[in-house]
Amino acid sequence: MWAGLAFQKITLFAASQIFLSGIIIYKTNKTKLANRIWEKILLFKTRLQSSVSSLSKDSNLKLDTISNDTVMQLFNPALKLKPLLSLQEKITSSSESNIRPSGVVANPRILGMQSISYMILSAIVLVPIIIVLLVIFENILFLALLLIPLGFLAYPTIKLKASTSERKAVIEEELAFFTVYASIMQSVGRSLYNSILDVTGNRIFPTLEKEERMIHRNVHVFAWDQLTALNEQALTHPNYNFKNFLLGYVSIHKSGGSLAQYMERKSEEFFNSIKFKFSKYASQAGTISESMLILLSILPILLVTSSFLMGAESINLLMSVSFVLVPVITMFMIILVHHTQPKVRDEVDFSNYSLVGAAIAIMVAIILQAELWLIAVIGVLAGAAVNLFFTINQFREIRLTEAAMPDFFRDMTEFRKIGVPIPNSIARISRERKYNSYFDSIILHISSQLAFGHKLSDVIESIKIRSWIAKSSFFTLGKISDSGGGTPETLEYVTNFTTKINEAKKEMLGSIQIFSYMAYASPLMMVWMTKGMKDVMDQMGPGVQHLVGNENILSASPEFLGMIDLLTAISALCIGLIMSKVSNFTMKNTLGIVITALITLVSVAFAPYLPSMTMEV
Repeated sequence: MWAGLAFQKITLFAASQIFLSGIIIYKTNKTKLANRIWEKILLFKTRLQSSVSSLSKDSNLKLDTISNDTVMQLFNPALKLKPLLSLQEKITSSSESNIRPSGVVANPRILGMQSISYMILSAIVLVPIIIVLLVIFENILFLALLLIPLGFLAYPTIKLKASTSERKAVIEEELAFFTVYASIMQSVGRSLYNSILDVTGNRIFPTLEKEERMIHRNVHVFAWDQLTALNEQALTHPNYNFKNFLLGYVSIHKSGGSLAQYMERKSEEFFNSIKFKFSKYASQAGTISESMLILLSILPILLVTSSFLMGAESINLLMSVSFVLVPVITMFMIILVHHTQPKVRDEVDFSNYSLVGAAIAIMVAIILQAELWLIAVIGVLAGAAVNLFFTINQFREIRLTEAAMPDFFRDMTEFRKIGVPIPNSIARISRERKYNSYFDSIILHISSQLAFGHKLSDVIESIKIRSWIAKSSFFTLGKISDSGGGTPETLEYVTNFTTKINEAKKEMLGSIQIFSYMAYASPLMMVWMTKGMKDVMDQMGPGVQHLVGNENILSASPEFLGMIDLLTAISALCIGLIMSKVSNFTMKNTLGIVITALITLVSVAFAPYLPSMTMEV
């Protein structure tokens, strides 16, 4: 059942056969029969070692026969105690059913032993610490730390379920383009199994590459036929659409139906599904942006306004909001956006120099004894600006490529309708059509390489295209050209898909444009409200204090105003981070953070010069 156990049996069997055959050969010396046996054994050993080496290179499918976990070896005697053995069996049984859907190669028995070993180790470390904390602080809340050792008992199940959930979700976006490619290959007689093998190493379908490794293992190590391997992969896969896709293919293949028509139908189905996701996200982005403004802009403004009436204890409240509430809300919003967005795997390299720039700016601000809010803003502004300097051209390439893709594939479709081969179409487009400077350079490079006799798929593979949508589309186009197949309808799918995605992105950006303006203006709004409340305090404070007999009411100390500035800065920076994720599908684009940091810096610095919200008495 398990790959590690099966592989161990195969290895032991091979070793025993080699040993016994060696004895036979030694006894019979140079007989012809012994030589034949020895040749067969060497051939079997060579094939076995080849399979092992090909699989061991894959970090996602390591076959471990023994565990080298030091902690587990340390507590191995304790693991043989009867209560711990019973607990280990329960963990093992709960993990068994979750391993195959997760796609993780693991031994449930070793997972149970590791879980208990780390539980014992954490208990040994934490119990003395908890006792010391209870004695010093006399607070029973520290007993909650005992939940950490108990958490290790549930860790294997949680980890496997998380892997299953990820495996289920991330494959959806890849199916649309892959099924188009597989449909083209099926029309020229290439099976789905071979199409899955072809995606390995292209870094276009990373999730399908993991599925390919498991199918490849089942065929070449366990000697399953291709249809059985596809069927078994489908039965244990958590994604409903991918499961039905594989099962349907196997069923039609066995019944003698038209596989080409089935693949073409499924490709259209997956394309419609992914287009719907982009359109759905376009309608949800406005709601997400509105919620962000309420939680990170309006709510802090209300807290700042009411804090003037709370006295000295408001400093602790503002500190808790700044360092706890706002970061938690930000993290929750980013997770929500991430799960709502369609997955886009554009290649953008985050600059490590940004961390160096942020560290230098923070050190300089500390040396100059700047205020806390200014240290935070300067550090984030420096890091975001350095990263933006190195990534702005990458995002420009993605934007220009995706903007030209619909028109390019429309032109390719029209040439295909009149029977012009794809390489000739690209050559004519490079001479007669202009899209934009960057995309034109790509088409010109492809055309020049085709003129030297290179295959289109090889040329496309050699070009660094950062847009994942464009890379997938070009990959499909290259396979169409190499196979000599493909119909105008197939290119029409790709054309409609790229067009719909561009329209959905434009719709999304249009729906959140007003919210982005409000987000960038939020630090100015917060600073202006703070100045207005301070002016009210200056005019009405003494009278109200004398009336109620409380000197702490309406008191604005420098520490209090500094904490308000810190809350303003943290809220504004978090808003910029979320807006980058919402509008650009990634937080690597730090333009929004740079804008909000600059507006925050200018707003707080020039707060005394803002017009007053009160009437002079």
